[in-house]
Amino acid sequence: MSVGRNVVAQLKAALAPHGKLLSGCHLVDCPHVGRKEVADKMIIVDAMHFVYMHMKGATLCFIIGDVDYAYLLSMLK
Repeated sequence: MSVGRNVVAQLKAALAPHGKLLSGCHLVDCPHVGRKEVADKMIIVDAMHFVYMHMKGATLCFIIGDVDYAYLLSMLK
């Protein structure tokens, strides 16, 4: 098991008892293998998929510190 996957497994195990408190949140392993912005791209695709699956409307909350999501957020208004 790679170190990254081991950390994710440990986090999932630590958070499992609090599952009801963390409703709607989940951890996703983003192996980057030297590539940049893998997690950013995965978040953008997940947001687009969520919007597609909830056509009648829903609320997404992004707390971010960079401009990588600016276009996505402008389109989701």
